[in-house]
Amino acid sequence: MTFGPYEMVIDFALMSVLLFIAQILRARVKLIQNFYLPSALLAGVAGLLLGPQFADIIPFTDQAGSYPYLLVVVLFATLFLGQTEKQSLKKVLD
Repeated sequence: MTFGPYEMVIDFALMSVLLFIAQILRARVKLIQNFYLPSALLAGVAGLLLGPQFADIIPFTDQAGSYPYLLVVVLFATLFLGQTEKQSLKKVLD
């Protein structure tokens, strides 16, 4: 199977659906709220259990494992784009 932009969009759509379901579960199930489990953790566990590693219900591509590395690069590349000029300590204290 060749990898292209369409497969990446499908992977992100599947991940978005998992996050949406996890957010609903977190909002409705009191036990999950009491343990302070974030919805991203719930979605990740669901994706691991339902993905190709275990149940093979959700058809993630083989390239889905490389997304975190690429997204961290984008995160750090854009981290300081909105950074304004720093003021001197004297101006801040006044």
